[in-house]
Amino acid sequence: RGKVVLIDFWTYSCINCQRDAPYLKKWYDAYHAAGLVVIGAAGAAAAALNDRADVASDRANGRFDRPLVSGVLSDRDVVGVVAGAGLAALVVQPFLPQPTALAVTVLALVVGAASACEPVALQRRGLVGLLALGLCYLVLPVALAAGWSPALRAIPLAVVGAGVLAHKDARDERGDRLAGKATLVVRVGSRPMARIAFATTVVGVAGLVATLRLGWWLLPALAVAGETGRMARAGHDPERWMRARVALVALALVVAVGVAGA
Repeated sequence: RGKVVLIDFWTYSCINCQRDAPYLKKWYDAYHAAGLVVIGAAGAAAAALNDRADVASDRANGRFDRPLVSGVLSDRDVVGVVAGAGLAALVVQPFLPQPTALAVTVLALVVGAASACEPVALQRRGLVGLLALGLCYLVLPVALAAGWSPALRAIPLAVVGAGVLAHKDARDERGDRLAGKATLVVRVGSRPMARIAFATTVVGVAGLVATLRLGWWLLPALAVAGETGRMARAGHDPERWMRARVALVALALVVAVGVAGA
């Protein structure tokens, strides 16, 4: 309370995260006495599994800035990161005030494994996998925070999320195709993927209208639909996708607060 808080979301294999770290340390050293607090938030275990699943695609795309592709890290390091992060998370559970902390930790590890690892490998399951990831990322947190009854009303949020997540593999289409990773964009092509993503978003927004009625949530929902609609006409665009992701996060927060307070 009364301090400036900087929350840094990072992962061990992100080259930009590695480049940011020295600057964050300098800021902390310079301004900590004046009230700056830096909190690092990392999904290390899930990120390590995801990066391991993408090695073949990243290599085909020439992404040698990734430690597992360049050889700086190995599969043994991935095992160490997953085991260490999982153990650390479990050890701190008794000191956390939230009663659902253990459930959140376990689910995070399960979702990370289901997303990246065989035999589930949701990343490779096309639209079905994207819908499942939308449920994991957007609806499960509502269930943990507010209960299953409010979460059921937020299920269409997962459909909106699937429409946005459909664009996440557009940058890696060439590598995924060469590696045999059957993402949605590999299955149908870039332009059809963008149209499917927009249609999925519209269906999700219509579902939210049916379950929540009209409310403030409609503003970020229209922003998501607007950005995916533009990409449906003109193709995938990284800046528009980023705006769609930001709007999706805002939508998820507004919906979660709304269903929890209803």
